[in-house]
Amino acid sequence: MKILIPWQESRAATEPSQLLLGNLGYSDIDRWMDTPAFSKRFDQEIWECHSNMDMYKPFTHEDENEKQFGKEIRDCDFMYDPKMTFLNHGAFGGVPRPLFARRLQVLERIESNPDEFFEYLVLQTWQTAVTKVAGFVGSSPSNLTFIPNATSNGTIALQSLNLQQSDGILITNLTHESLRFSAAHFAKLTGAKLYCINFTFPLISKQDIIDKYQEMLNDTPAVKVAILDHITSPTAVKMPIEELIKLCRTRNVKSIIDGAHAPGQVPLNLDDLQPDFYSGNMHKWGFTPRGCAIFWVHPELHDQVRPLIVSHNYLKGFQLEFFKQATRDYSPFIIAGAAVDYIDQIGGMARITEYNISLRDKAVQYILKEIKGTELLGIPEDLRSPFLTIFKIPECQSKYEKNKEGSLHLRKVLFVEHKVDVYIFALQNQLWCRFTTHIYNHFKDIIKMVEAIQKECS
Repeated sequence: MKILIPWQESRAATEPSQLLLGNLGYSDIDRWMDTPAFSKRFDQEIWECHSNMDMYKPFTHEDENEKQFGKEIRDCDFMYDPKMTFLNHGAFGGVPRPLFARRLQVLERIESNPDEFFEYLVLQTWQTAVTKVAGFVGSSPSNLTFIPNATSNGTIALQSLNLQQSDGILITNLTHESLRFSAAHFAKLTGAKLYCINFTFPLISKQDIIDKYQEMLNDTPAVKVAILDHITSPTAVKMPIEELIKLCRTRNVKSIIDGAHAPGQVPLNLDDLQPDFYSGNMHKWGFTPRGCAIFWVHPELHDQVRPLIVSHNYLKGFQLEFFKQATRDYSPFIIAGAAVDYIDQIGGMARITEYNISLRDKAVQYILKEIKGTELLGIPEDLRSPFLTIFKIPECQSKYEKNKEGSLHLRKVLFVEHKVDVYIFALQNQLWCRFTTHIYNHFKDIIKMVEAIQKECS
């Protein structure tokens, strides 16, 4: 993709200052620039002057031929080290070359005239991206904003709820560590009590999960907020989030949904789902540069929620407050809109899902056949994450302890010595391997992973 220097672009008009100010005298200009009418018109006309540039146009992949998923699209569209086998996409994602090039173009544009970009262009560029991503996750643009990561959701939401000593915060033993820490911090800060539902594997059924939440809410009316996972991490359980949100709402319990792994992996319709707070990373499964997550807030709470950083748009409305967080890099947010276009242009979520699940199912058959003593983590089929799969590491002759230290040791050995990137963790006195399947993976990746684990556990 061509990286354009913006001042090489042809313009239909002269420079913005000449276009807008004409023959006004300096004193007239000063008075005019102090009025809201000028500010709105100035921003709009500069936007119109620049919006014909490539970085503001809908993203189009230059190679219109549909690439084969697997090795071909990895070689063409991704920048991964060819010596590495990447089966841990759920950790930090990956940015395709065309989107990386688009981001460089955005950064070049910003650096060519930083003041113009941050003063007059960034808001509409950001709003365009919000609108595109809102369509992808089934949201009205007015209910959605961007935050740097899904982890921020817990702190933002909990600080907005005015918790009291008599209140309770509900988590589970499967809640992501960062959200558990957020809950513990606010419990300590406010005096609220922390309640936890414990799940053990194998899980029985979707209804059993719902029943455990219902029992907890029946027994502890003090609970005022529940942190719910859409897809648990690292255990990869797709929780019955729709039913749990409805249950919380009937009990007047605020729901904070950690959807870190959801956008780009499972269909979303957030306006129909109606949680109180929902966050999900676009930089995991949505191909967006790291540092971009969606943050959906129920309309009833727009006036109540505040960003972590109080900045220039304080009390100017939900979206504007989250938009303006002092000076920062807006390029991951801008590219999120282009990432949605990229997904559409490589065949959409239907094609991605079909390929990833097909490869996953073939991988599972091969793993269960080739690795003696292994098994899948006990998750009912309707609760399985589509692109994340977990199997047991067989006995390794005490080579790796069945705890956190042992999991870190094995993961590092697989990464450094075998060039295989997977996620190893300890659960219920056993080591488990979580691997991902995505459009750039192929069956040889699975074979290499299996051979590495067999060698370490022989």
